[in-house]
Amino acid sequence: MHRILLVEDEPMIASAIEFDLTRIRGVLIDSVRLVEDAIRRLRNAHYRGIVVDLQLPIDGRLVPDAGYDIIKEAARQRPPAFVVIITQQVDREAEIIAAANSKNKMYKNIVQYVVFKPYDTKKLKKAISQCMTRKSFHKLVPFRVER
Repeated sequence: MHRILLVEDEPMIASAIEFDLTRIRGVLIDSVRLVEDAIRRLRNAHYRGIVVDLQLPIDGRLVPDAGYDIIKEAARQRPPAFVVIITQQVDREAEIIAAANSKNKMYKNIVQYVVFKPYDTKKLKKAISQCMTRKSFHKLVPFRVER
């Protein structure tokens, strides 16, 4: 079984994504709503992948870039987990893509997809399935943007 950590603060969206991803053979989903819970899980268990919203609550208020803290923690895992960003921040598309393509080793090569909400179920499942079949994320693998 491949463990996937889902980090999404909106309960309805989290339930829908969890429902969609449990349909992928060999996937076990752990779902959390808070940055602190996600980091705690990453420090105590190994995940094959992470699906993370960028805008998450910290101390009761939404922080547009809170998801990057989770991505940094994912990069510390050995082997590193793949990351699929799921966000509704379409107005920040260029900035998100630039961060995922940056020379910053924290992001480069582990961010595999950026999926914008409202997401297409088939595209999200395809993104996760393709990431799970890759052997390594250390090599330069261009990520994809799905709308």
